[in-house]
Amino acid sequence: MKKVALAACAKCKAPIAPHRACTQCGTYAGRRVVDTSRAAARLVKKAKTAAPAHAHEHKEKEAEVKK
Repeated sequence: MKKVALAACAKCKAPIAPHRACTQCGTYAGRRVVDTSRAAARLVKKAKTAAPAHAHEHKEKEAEVKK
């Protein structure tokens, strides 16, 4: 196994891989390159829509099992 090289974000001090944008604050080389608020809102919306996806019953499978 190889060691994983980590650096600290200059803005928020979160551990990040070298030459990558920070996933916590969205900065790279002192500039904001990722809109983290938009990404967080997208994840929340996706989680809300994914949860009720299987709240219904599958009638097709029940009919196949009865045969």
